[in-house]
Amino acid sequence: MKQPVIIKKFLFVSIMVVLAFSSCAGGGQGRQGGNYITIGVLEPLTGIQAGGGNLELEGIELAHELNPAVKIGGTLYQVRLAVEDAKSEREDAVTAVQMLVDREKASVILGSWDSGLASAASDVIRSSKVPAIGITCTGPRITAQNDYYFRICFNDASQANALAKYANDALGKHKGIIIYEQNNSAFEILRNDIVRRFEEFFVTYRSGRRGYNSIIDEFEIYAGANQDFSGMLTGVRQDPDELPSIRELNPDIIFIAADYQEAVQIIRQARRLGLNTPIIGTANLDTPDFFAAGGESLEGLFFASHYNLDVASTPRAATFIREYKARNDNLNPSAVTALAYDGYLLALDAIERAQSTDSEKIRAAIAATRGNFAGVTGQIILDSNGDAQRSVFIKAVENGNVILKTSVNPISAPR
Repeated sequence: MKQPVIIKKFLFVSIMVVLAFSSCAGGGQGRQGGNYITIGVLEPLTGIQAGGGNLELEGIELAHELNPAVKIGGTLYQVRLAVEDAKSEREDAVTAVQMLVDREKASVILGSWDSGLASAASDVIRSSKVPAIGITCTGPRITAQNDYYFRICFNDASQANALAKYANDALGKHKGIIIYEQNNSAFEILRNDIVRRFEEFFVTYRSGRRGYNSIIDEFEIYAGANQDFSGMLTGVRQDPDELPSIRELNPDIIFIAADYQEAVQIIRQARRLGLNTPIIGTANLDTPDFFAAGGESLEGLFFASHYNLDVASTPRAATFIREYKARNDNLNPSAVTALAYDGYLLALDAIERAQSTDSEKIRAAIAATRGNFAGVTGQIILDSNGDAQRSVFIKAVENGNVILKTSVNPISAPR
């Protein structure tokens, strides 16, 4: 099988190969003949965010392998992937996206995993006028006041709405605790959204007999491995002025808005310490690494997700699932990988609708995606903000299996 054209920053590329490509913006004709168009990929492939970044790259590469060319004006253009490593750092994300714009001459960019990295790259995207399609970056600032950054996942306003609604309506939980990662603007904003939505849903209970406070407290955590959360979870105060532990506060439910590395530590320690309060988490937990690390301690966990395999019903879904399983020992693809596959296909679809390698024309075509694109994860409808209007799936771990509990319809949120 002919291998797709993929260029990664950490791979050796000879000077002759580099010179084979012309310097026109995003596409053209190489010295060896043949037309091509460049799609840039911005992902954290090393560092703390590498797990998610590589899951997105996996979906993009599979979609490229199965769809390596696009027809423009009756001429077949080979798609060249240029991949840059954001290294899980904001500064590196800015450098990487600048390389995609200046050196690689990308016509459109895909990525990045982690809202903080995508937000850091946002200014370069806007100033260079090269459109970008975010895959799973849910933070609100990414598309805000940026006509060149789009995303095919739901945003945090929709996610917070779904989590709060499910906790209140389906689980009957009205007294919550929030644990969120501080010094991370994406999780801090998500925390605010969850509090606001939970309080709104709780209004209907205020006149009842329960007399609960809705969000009774919150805990800030730092990013990092091997943290001891036992004091926060079940500790006993030595001083009345100290913050009470979660066990002392006795909430109905615990929300976690943090990276999966921290979330899995909290959940494992809570269960080991005998704290069995229901826990509900965000969509970034829906990764194989999280489930492998959590094991049996994840039993009873609820979390949001972008995609559910059992309801994949688009014409492309069967092909994607079959081809993915054939390359991965019959394993099911993750939600992240499925969305990334769609991100690449949407970029190709926009290029075909634009009938051009010009970034401005491709941007206009992406912005005009109003349900005229059916991907693996369903119909993609972008609103005027560039945000996808899609349902949030709520899943749970039951008897060792991940099952779909419900889906919550999207809500629109102003910039």
